[in-house]
Amino acid sequence: MADFCTAALTRPVPYNEKLDSLLGHVGGKSESHTPEAYVARPLSSHLPSPWVLGSSGSTARIAAHHGAGFTFAHFINPTGAGARAAQEYRSEFKRSRFFDDPEVIVTVFLAVAEEETLAADLTKAFHIWLANIETGDDSAKLPKLDYARRHEFTSLQRTRVVQNHERIVSGTPFQAIEKLKQIAAQYETDQIMVNPYIPGIGARTRAIELLAAANV
Repeated sequence: MADFCTAALTRPVPYNEKLDSLLGHVGGKSESHTPEAYVARPLSSHLPSPWVLGSSGSTARIAAHHGAGFTFAHFINPTGAGARAAQEYRSEFKRSRFFDDPEVIVTVFLAVAEEETLAADLTKAFHIWLANIETGDDSAKLPKLDYARRHEFTSLQRTRVVQNHERIVSGTPFQAIEKLKQIAAQYETDQIMVNPYIPGIGARTRAIELLAAANV
């Protein structure tokens, strides 16, 4: 049975058909020709809220057609494609058993600290990691702050930092809140998912706490 399930989920079919099959199973209305034992678990009396993630806009229509929520990865592509995709998704949304109305979430990287200098250090650590990843070091990890403070960017890395500037929201809590509000307005949503991709679990937890306190 396990082998069958794996084959069913990984078989080479178009993404749209895979999503249709998945939503059918989790929604209890599957039309696929699979054994009756192939059931989504754990069983629940409430339907899940499925979301389709996109980073270029190509999945906006798919999410709308299936009546799913739409999440745009602004942290990958902050060029404006996301706002256009959100508009397209809303205009073509079809009500489903999962959602009555279109729902949009925008996702961003976050670097927040009480002081601007610390926020800048956290942001620099993020940019070192991202520049390393984008220049071929797939094993790159977030550097510690001491290393980040001493690091001198190469010419290529500096170019990457400029290009990736809009992928992360950084600053003090109130500065970050204002930036997040601007992004939310572009997407016409009040739902934002933040990823505090900064060194140290303590710094990540603190960033969320500061942001929550500033948004009261």
